[in-house]
Amino acid sequence: MKKLVLAFCLIACIGTLTGCGYQVGSIKVGDTDKRKLHVPVFKNTTGKYGIEGQATAAVIDRLMVDGGYQIVGAKDADYILEGDIIEYRREANTFNNQDVTNEFRITFIAKLQMRDAKTGEIIWRTSKAYGESNYVLGSSQQESERVAWPSAMQNFARDVSEKVTDGGW
Repeated sequence: MKKLVLAFCLIACIGTLTGCGYQVGSIKVGDTDKRKLHVPVFKNTTGKYGIEGQATAAVIDRLMVDGGYQIVGAKDADYILEGDIIEYRREANTFNNQDVTNEFRITFIAKLQMRDAKTGEIIWRTSKAYGESNYVLGSSQQESERVAWPSAMQNFARDVSEKVTDGGW
């Protein structure tokens, strides 16, 4: 019995280490030589200064953690992921008993596209990726809002990573 369990564990370890030709990501099965991705700083057409750098950094961090792609410079890339943050909203989310807003929600929306770095051909394009977060109003509206940005960026990065993994869907 011990030998059977040991053999099963050995086979499972070998299978895990060598893989089966499958990988996570929008790359075709077996196309393991095309795993290098470049992510330039997203464009920001919202007028909300500073979100493009934080959003791009969050996306790169998330893609690196997910491990489906190696993040590289433009000249070494197989694919380029481009983003354009097109909308930024701050909306009242909850109210107190005097009908005064005490919690807000920030939402930002981006359009994405994945291009082949060598040919420029668009691999996929998606209309929207979302990032959002709630925050309680503190002593300063602006400062309270900025405190919510990291959470919104993480939500955005998760959405982008899922779209990259699923091929833009």
